[in-house]
Amino acid sequence: MAFKDSVKEKFGSFEVRSWQDFLDVRRFSLPNEKNYEERARTNLEYYALNYLIIGLSLFCVVLIVRPLVLVVLFLDAIILSYLLTRIDNVLYRFGQHLLTVRAV
Repeated sequence: MAFKDSVKEKFGSFEVRSWQDFLDVRRFSLPNEKNYEERARTNLEYYALNYLIIGLSLFCVVLIVRPLVLVVLFLDAIILSYLLTRIDNVLYRFGQHLLTVRAV
């Protein structure tokens, strides 16, 4: 199975969506408490490549303008990942839910 096929099988259609559709603020609305997770997941899956392009573009701009910021963020990510794998009793508040590291 080719890489593209395995990505398509796991993530569905992996294509750049219309930028007009992506940036249409008239379609924005606040989700209610019952469907915010589903809406966020659906949005991230549908516009995955659009978000990836924006993220890589910002990464390139920051790399050119402020390369030291990326070094600091990289070190922060390493420290955070170390702390999250070593501490078992850390709690996260997600809305009204409390999650431990093991639940995340």
